[in-house]
Amino acid sequence: MDIEALVFKHALKNALDYGKASFQSVVGKVVAEYPEVKKDMRSLVQLAKEIVEKVNKMSKEEIKEQIKLFTFKEYKKEDKKEEHGLSLPNAEKGKVKTRFAPEPAGYLHIGHAKAAWLSRECANVYEGRMVLRFDDTNPEKCGWEYVEKIKEDLRWLGIDWDSESFTSNYLDEMYDVVKRMIEQGFAYVCQCSKEKISEYRKQKKPCECRQMDIDKGLRLFEELLNGNENWIIRFKGNMDDENSAMRDPTLFRKINAEHYKQGTRFHLWPTYDFSTVFMDVKEGITHVLRSKEYELRNQLYAEICKAIGKEVPSLVVFSRLNIKGQVVGKRYIRPLVEEGKVDGWCDVRLMTLCGLRKRGIMPEAIKAFVLSFGLGKAESEPDLAKLMAENRKVLDPRAKHFFFVPNPIAFTLIGNGIKKVRMKLHPKKEIGFREIPIGERIFISKEDANKIEDGEVIRLKDFCNVRREGQKMVIVRDERMPKKKVQWVSDKHVKVVVLYPQNLFNSDGSFNENSLMVVNGIAEPHVAKINVDEIVQFERVGFFKCLRKGEVLKFISSS
Repeated sequence: MDIEALVFKHALKNALDYGKASFQSVVGKVVAEYPEVKKDMRSLVQLAKEIVEKVNKMSKEEIKEQIKLFTFKEYKKEDKKEEHGLSLPNAEKGKVKTRFAPEPAGYLHIGHAKAAWLSRECANVYEGRMVLRFDDTNPEKCGWEYVEKIKEDLRWLGIDWDSESFTSNYLDEMYDVVKRMIEQGFAYVCQCSKEKISEYRKQKKPCECRQMDIDKGLRLFEELLNGNENWIIRFKGNMDDENSAMRDPTLFRKINAEHYKQGTRFHLWPTYDFSTVFMDVKEGITHVLRSKEYELRNQLYAEICKAIGKEVPSLVVFSRLNIKGQVVGKRYIRPLVEEGKVDGWCDVRLMTLCGLRKRGIMPEAIKAFVLSFGLGKAESEPDLAKLMAENRKVLDPRAKHFFFVPNPIAFTLIGNGIKKVRMKLHPKKEIGFREIPIGERIFISKEDANKIEDGEVIRLKDFCNVRREGQKMVIVRDERMPKKKVQWVSDKHVKVVVLYPQNLFNSDGSFNENSLMVVNGIAEPHVAKINVDEIVQFERVGFFKCLRKGEVLKFISSS
């Protein structure tokens, strides 16, 4: 394959279509036509920049003449792979090995659910294996509480794993590898201040430490291992690279804190950039699934692999999951927990898995929701309503049905001779019946009452037709079905309070002090018999999970 000709071809087409060629667009087209070029993206980008610059100096007539020398493949819709499928590059059945590698420094959220399910399902598609790895290399944040909670949440989701590992168990081996990298000139000990390192990286300027004698570097490395100094170890990348991730990033740094698993044995801890490469190649991971936020670090990942003499696994990038108006990400959730703005990691307003579980969101709904995006890279910000729609699909066939009236208004019932009404617990499933006693009063919601004109005939759902006469509801002996049907509860009822989680932040970015809306109401007496944590459907209102029983029952909206 003549890569230069391929780049020239797409540069001409891009310039002809848009008036001026863009090297980013050209690179994308070249990679799509010939994926092998991804092995040396640095060279491809440089080549594309040079050729695009030449093409942009050509006249339109020259471009039209030159483009005649090339042919372009016609892509039909049916030829295109399903964007949200689980197809992996270079995958062989029985040989695929993926990993889910959370940091045990917080609880899992719905973004983690996407990453975990993609890793599990991709392994399943190819009859492969998945590793659960705890990336526990920050002793200041990691802890057993999070390890156990992560396992609990994964099991609740229905995700299993074939093996389990802890990155912190391999620090001695990592030290051997980075020492060898120093000896071979791939890494160096940097004694510069944070400020100087930051400034030099912006200026694309190497510091003096980069040229340090190898013997001296090894002596400094030993001092770092003993915890004597506050230096760092940096990868010798390319300080002139447009990708800032390549400008000599940190591989190891000193952290003096007791580790939940290793105690005070270690002082020098690897960064994610190093530890993830080391563990992936050690564990034989064939396909590394990473969200798009890491895409610019893929080049660094590959270079570190080469530096330690290992083959680069297939790097598969998928879009990060953000939900409109919701807080997703540990870096955002943790301050809310620590500042007491929410009731811990499992607050029902959070997108943590335990928060969703407490709210009554089913694991099957979460799976369907996160896998609906597949391995697509296209950015999207779905509304929470999409998850709730999936939850309703799961709950609808199984949840018992009851009558609930929010903000009730009382009416005297006139002409009634019926003592009770027998109703099915589910309109389509044979799961039993409940009986609603009928008294002298009927309650409907304030919202419904405001819509009923005096003298208007309505239907009390599943009971009878009534005509409103002021604050009375007079039973009408007419079998015709009125268009307007309302939910109702008799004077024999139970008190209910319902919680509706709202967005944690207002449109201006301020914290929403009213992010947990409370609605008072009443429900038919049979509701008192349901169990805590049971999810029911309040007809024409939604699905709700029982949080507390007692004189006043407490529910949370699950839809």
